[in-house]
Amino acid sequence: MSVPLFFFFLNFKYILFSFLSIKFIKNLYSLRKILTIIRYYITSL
Repeated sequence: MSVPLFFFFLNFKYILFSFLSIKFIKNLYSLRKILTIIRYYITSL
């Protein structure tokens, strides 16, 4: 009875971790985009 629960927990942890990493990567990408935009704006001045 406890084995499926354990597997479910493991799977849940893995899904959560992957979701967080994807979110983090997306945030990093958007941050880079914002930084490049700011840089372009500064160089245009």
